[in-house]
Amino acid sequence: MREALRRAKRAGWAFVILDGTLIRMQRHRLDRPCYSGKHRHHGMNLQAIASPTGELLWVSGAMRGSIHDTAAARIWLLPRFIRESGLFALGDKGYRGLDDETVVTPFWGRGKPAWQKEQNRLHARLRGPGERAFAQLKQ
Repeated sequence: MREALRRAKRAGWAFVILDGTLIRMQRHRLDRPCYSGKHRHHGMNLQAIASPTGELLWVSGAMRGSIHDTAAARIWLLPRFIRESGLFALGDKGYRGLDDETVVTPFWGRGKPAWQKEQNRLHARLRGPGERAFAQLKQ
């Protein structure tokens, strides 16, 4: 992971894209540790870091599907390594509260003022190309 973040810094990128995904698998109903309540399916949680251009830089090992993205990022010490590399990360709303200075997430809730809506649009526009990496990861 450190090497991937060093390469990102040397490439001149100011940020990386952080996301988690659930890789589905067939399990018995009683095997609850791998069950994701959000997806209502059994699977394994993977955390990944991608470049702003959509290149997959790093993928974590598989964790139980019941682990939330924020908890998985804390287990892998992602905020610390990203901060140490001199970068910041754009994350989705699942990473809210992880580390507000290192992982930037969109604003939450309804009835947002216009400036927050505009920032959320910009955030989504910047994260968009990196989402291709996560689509490739699932293939």
